[in-house]
Amino acid sequence: MLPVTQLSPKGLTQAFHEGLQDMQSHPLSHRQTFVPVSESRTFTRADAGNEFGLPPTEESVPHPDLIILQREKSAGLDNTARVDMQRERDRQAMVRREEKERKEKERKEKNEMVVEKGRWAWRLTKATTGRVGFRYGVPHQDRKKGQVKIPTRVL
Repeated sequence: MLPVTQLSPKGLTQAFHEGLQDMQSHPLSHRQTFVPVSESRTFTRADAGNEFGLPPTEESVPHPDLIILQREKSAGLDNTARVDMQRERDRQAMVRREEKERKEKERKEKNEMVVEKGRWAWRLTKATTGRVGFRYGVPHQDRKKGQVKIPTRVL
């Protein structure tokens, strides 16, 4: 059921096995589950992720570009085609990053007003007031004098 990587003869480069350190271990995946699967069906990482309610490992790995490169390599693409495809992906990622930075800058400029007086510049942003939050609002009841702090009845 598990893949086995054979050692290469002396003098040849060793084929690497899948690195388990690169995979994330989610706390939900620590429990054991026994799923009946027929022997003719392959049980993939996507199936395991669905069983635990998690995304497949390929989607949660911190460097998905390496997975894409390995898939292209195993598909039999030559090196120049893979390099060209990677350059195109890098270009598209750069365009997406620049677009995201531009939108963030526009959003900040829209919500900010700059007042310049001599050597100083104040950036005024819009803020909401009047809402009392958990931290600064009502004090806890268990700090009051005379309050019973242990439960006196069972629901």
